[in-house]
Amino acid sequence: MRGLRACAAAYAAMEGQLEALGVRWTTVCRWMEERGAALGEAAARWHGFADRLAAFTGWLADTEDVLGDIEKRWTRDAVSAPATTAHDETTAATEVLDVVEQVQCLKVVIVITVHTHTHTRLTALCPGLSG
Repeated sequence: MRGLRACAAAYAAMEGQLEALGVRWTTVCRWMEERGAALGEAAARWHGFADRLAAFTGWLADTEDVLGDIEKRWTRDAVSAPATTAHDETTAATEVLDVVEQVQCLKVVIVITVHTHTHTRLTALCPGLSG
């Protein structure tokens, strides 16, 4: 009789441990589902940012091309047109080069800003990924 009680007590203890393990497992599964959903949302946002960044980068490249064409036209027109003064031509060419340089710098600043902002947002959405 004593052996039967000991077996029943051991069985009850094991049953309690299994139940606690089941609760912990359910908690882990729920946590994984939540993190998976947050990561999926972050990935979708990342793709959206990447798409917008690609479109914006393309626009900047097109703008640089247009400015380059303007610069070529001004240079060509300055050569074919009656010369005003060398100083005026140099000033106009310098202004165009300054604008092109500013657009290029702006492009770099925007890419860095978007990258930093995206990283900050992803870190906020998924704090476990930052470590």
